Amino acid sequence: MKLWFWAFLACLVFSLTFPAFGQEQAENPVPASPTPAANETSKEDLKKAKEDAEKKAKAEVKAKADAEKKAAREAELKAKEEKKAKEAAEKKAAAEAKARIDAQKKEAQLKEQEQKKAAEAAAKQARTEAKTRKEAEQKAAAQAKAQKEAQEKAALEAADKAKAEARARAEAAKQAAKAAELQAREEQKAKEIIARRAAEAEKAKIAAEQKAERAADLRIKEEISAKEQMADVAKSEAKRKASEAEKAAKASQKLAADKKASPADKQKTQDEANLKQIAAKDAAAIASSRETEYIKAVKDFDALKQERILAKQKAEAEAKTRKEAEKKTAIEAKINAQEEARAKNTETAAKTGEPSPATELTVGDRIRRSFENAAKPEEAGKWKLSGGVMLRTIHSQTFKTYSYSENYNIAAKASDVARRYEPAGDLNSYSDRNYDNGYVHKDDFTDLDGGTANWGGGQAQGNSVSFDYVGRTYTDYSRDRESSLGETHNGFDKEIAPYFQLERTLYRYHWLDAGLHLDYYWTRFSDGAEYENFSDRQSWQTYAQHDQDTYNIGNNNVINNIPDARRGAGTVQTGSSSYNAYNEIQQSLDMNLNVLSFGPMVSANWWRLSLSGSTGPTFNFINMQTYYNEVLYASQNNAAPQVLQSWTDSQDYSECKFGYFVQANIGLRIIDGFGVGIFGRYDWVENMSGSVGQSRYVINPEGGSVGALANLSF
Repeated sequence: MKLWFWAFLACLVFSLTFPAFGQEQAENPVPASPTPAANETSKEDLKKAKEDAEKKAKAEVKAKADAEKKAAREAELKAKEEKKAKEAAEKKAAAEAKARIDAQKKEAQLKEQEQKKAAEAAAKQARTEAKTRKEAEQKAAAQAKAQKEAQEKAALEAADKAKAEARARAEAAKQAAKAAELQAREEQKAKEIIARRAAEAEKAKIAAEQKAERAADLRIKEEISAKEQMADVAKSEAKRKASEAEKAAKASQKLAADKKASPADKQKTQDEANLKQIAAKDAAAIASSRETEYIKAVKDFDALKQERILAKQKAEAEAKTRKEAEKKTAIEAKINAQEEARAKNTETAAKTGEPSPATELTVGDRIRRSFENAAKPEEAGKWKLSGGVMLRTIHSQTFKTYSYSENYNIAAKASDVARRYEPAGDLNSYSDRNYDNGYVHKDDFTDLDGGTANWGGGQAQGNSVSFDYVGRTYTDYSRDRESSLGETHNGFDKEIAPYFQLERTLYRYHWLDAGLHLDYYWTRFSDGAEYENFSDRQSWQTYAQHDQDTYNIGNNNVINNIPDARRGAGTVQTGSSSYNAYNEIQQSLDMNLNVLSFGPMVSANWWRLSLSGSTGPTFNFINMQTYYNEVLYASQNNAAPQVLQSWTDSQDYSECKFGYFVQANIGLRIIDGFGVGIFGRYDWVENMSGSVGQSRYVINPEGGSVGALANLSF
């Protein structure tokens, strides 16, 4: 719509402008006969002016249209904002009006409720006051009646109460004195048990130490004996070699005095005498070293024994002093406890006016008074069946194990040996000489001039060459064989066992029942051990003693066939080996214990409680299952161990042993015919012993037990 408006406006402006333009052209007429060029220029100017006018008009129209659009948008936005503000004001006014109405309604409701509650409270208070007045009147009447009855009852109970309080104080004092004395006895007994166990532990420790000392002494003595034998052997060898050296020296001297003997023979004899003297000196040095080691080992062993004697004397003195002090302290504590109990009894008797302990009631009177409220005989059943669990202990299980391996024949893998080799040819004659690093042989002229060019190898040293060869080899061998007794001890092993009990009441007198008791339980005890108790360790090293011949090199690479010098070149280790053998032992023992017991039973009943005791013989059906396995291993030069031999043994047998038991029960009757209880017992059974493989075992099955059970009476 707006576009058409602006188009119409542009046409109107153009129509008004065009006549004026034509008039101006008429007022200024063009020459009648313009030239063609002038006409052409005028047309272009008119056309250009027309286009500029059209562009200007369009720009003006467009600018005006944009301005109108902007004004319209601003007007529209302003109208929307005014509308939103008006709507928000209307909503706010409506909400405020609604809130005022709701507040007025709520205030009216609260006021109405408060008025209603006030009316109800007033009515309730009136009823309460009326009821209170009535109850107060009734209470006053009841209090008056109760007061009258209380006064009458108080008058009757005053004397009984005083007597009962006096008896209660006296009884409490007696019970406290007895409890104190019993506690003192229990403490003393506990101390004695602790002391006895400590003494047993100390005794076991001393026995173990003595055993270890004996084993150590035996091992040291064996080492000393071995060193003594080595020293004796070394001495004998030294004497023999000294004798040989002496004989060689005498032979050399004799040959030297013999004028007929050749120089070569004299030189050979002298060299042999020198070598034997050197060997004699070496043997003497070895013998001296072995003798020194033996003397040192003996002295160390004597010093060790002296130290043990001093330590043992010191420990015995300290133990004696400690024992005397503990004994003195225990006696003083016992005397003090007795004096305190006696003083307390006397003081209590003086305060309460009751008779002193010397004038107390007899034991029978006290028992009769304690059981005045015993259960009636007809309320208890004649049969009682019980079931539960018990914790059964046994005194000890002991293994002592030797080994098959110590009797297995393991041969010595080496020995102390020595071997002397012939030298590389004689020093007094020509020969073909062979060495470790070369050779020296004769040639065609050796027998004429003593030289040779037929040689090779060796170690050149300036104008000389040296050749090595082995003059002697020997082996140094040692062996350590050890076998011990393997021993394990498992004390006070314990296991859970199901327990069943049947009792029959045959006789009843007041609170006392008498009858028969029968019970049965079974359990299983196991023990085992793994250890090594044998070893055989062997080791040996081989050595080579090298000698060296030296030749001077002459012209044309010629040397003498006979060495210019011969000497020792030192000793080197050429090999080392070891052989280790050891065993592994696995053993186990399972004891299945089935026990059947019977005997007389006596029970005392008071209120819902009962205390019963029973004793008698037991039949112990025992099944023993044992297993023993030993494997002997060996390892050469620390390689993976190989099995040399294995031994396996097992047993499975049963037997019945007689024993004896004592049992005490404490029961609580929950309802008629059903109750619960706890018990303690001790079983005596003779020891079980036997052997499997190289192991000897001893089991002491006796021990105490505690348990809990539920019972049914009928």
